[in-house]
Amino acid sequence: MDDKERAELVWQAITQALSQNSDAAATTLQHIGTNSDTHQMYGVCCAFAEVGARALKKMFAQAAFAGPSAYIYGLQELKPGGLGKDPADTFAARFVVAYANKDRANTLALFETALRAPGTQYVESVCALLATVTGLVMASTDGAS
Repeated sequence: MDDKERAELVWQAITQALSQNSDAAATTLQHIGTNSDTHQMYGVCCAFAEVGARALKKMFAQAAFAGPSAYIYGLQELKPGGLGKDPADTFAARFVVAYANKDRANTLALFETALRAPGTQYVESVCALLATVTGLVMASTDGAS
């Protein structure tokens, strides 16, 4: 798979997730994952995070406490009291916030930690990232026409 096809599939997975077609999104994400190396998957995660970061910025554009330190609050609205309980969800939240804050060293460290995690945690983390981004986009467009 070349980079152009991967990029198209990343967008397709996001679109499927936003359409609440989780089976198709999971199939697309599995196809991406089985046809991408570690570096390419980091790029996929960054592409997902870019969409999430834009949603966070939109959510906080008019907020009195807008800015990089406020982004975690957008994620807490999606999962009240839930952050920190599931390693995959924690990865997703921290990755999006680090990406939104342009902290590439932290995004890379988070990715590498997920990659080395035992069992299926890496796969669960990438799936949680897509789900988190989907939730942010949906939250940022509530009430929009």
